[in-house]
Parts: sequence; C-alpha cells; structure tokens
Amino acid sequence: MKPNLNPNYYTNMSKLGIKSKFKKYINQDADTMGQEGLMLAGLAVLMEDIQKLEYPWAMLVEQFHRKYRIDYAGLPRMLPSDMSAFRIARSIEEHKEYMEAKNVEEKLDAIIDHIYILLGTAHAHGFNSVILAEAFKRVHEANMAKVRASKENPGKYGIHGDAFDIVKPPGWTPPDLSDLVANAV
Repeated sequence: MKPNLNPNYYTNMSKLGIKSKFKKYINQDADTMGQEGLMLAGLAVLMEDIQKLEYPWAMLVEQFHRKYRIDYAGLPRMLPSDMSAFRIARSIEEHKEYMEAKNVEEKLDAIIDHIYILLGTAHAHGFNSVILAEAFKRVHEANMAKVRASKENPGKYGIHGDAFDIVKPPGWTPPDLSDLVANAV
C-alpha cells in the first residue's frame, strides 16, 4: 500500500498512529526511504513536537512533582491505597471550591486547581504526557460520536439534564486505551 501524500490526511493522526501505520518507512536509512518515507518520518517527528505544544499542562505538573520529590516515572500502575485516598480527597476539595465560588475568577481558579490535581493524579499513576495526549485524543474522538440527549435517546439526568446532556447513541463504541496501559505494573 502506498502512503497518502496529502498532509491533511495525517492532521488528526497521532505520532503513534503514524509510526504504527508506516513503520517500514520510518526506521529506514534516509537514502533508501524515498519521498513517501521521508515525508512520513518528518510527520512523525512533527507530531511529537505538536503534542509537546498542545499538552504542556501535563509536563508542567510533572515538573512540579519532580521539584517536590513526589515524581513517578515508572510504568502505569494502580496507586497505593493511602496515595489514592489523598488524591481523591484533594479532588473533592477542589470540586467543593468550584461549587462555593462566588464569582467567575474564583470559578476559574477552582477549575485550574482541579485540573492540576487531576493531572498530578495521572502522573502518579504513570500516565505521562504522551500517554495522556493519545488517550485524550481517543476519548475526544469517541465523544464526538455521541449525540445530544432527546426524548428518543434521553440522558440519565432527567428532564433538566436533557437540555445539556450528550449521550451514547445505539452502536456507540468506547475508546480503546488498552495498548496505552498494556505494560502496567
């Protein structure tokens, strides 16, 4: 199969997707790769750079964890029960701050704090920025296949939730994240 040479075709494909689909081109010597292989190798490198730009939040939280010596750089894992309880308590605390916020600035602060805690929890699990970026992309794609709640396909939050709810249509497929945690400890 010859690769598609239209760069727009690869816009929504992750670096992992490009590498797996075009592995035979990417790991060859530049002189033997040909135009298609060189372009695909360049795209794979570019995708890595783009992912770094699009997902700096996770890397900043990783920096925070390193500074305070609570870093974890191993394979994805379940958290020890005491650490899990601590992370859950912090997440609930930030959620309460959002609920109790009196103005837009306090809402924004609570949202960012909650994101920070959740990214720290992901980091403690061993979900590095590359794993998070790919998982986010896959979940986003699955979410884009959902539909607005309606009388025919109601949400689970009752009549008021239907105005805001997005639901799984018949035949909806959840994202497959198994390869991202295949080596979990």
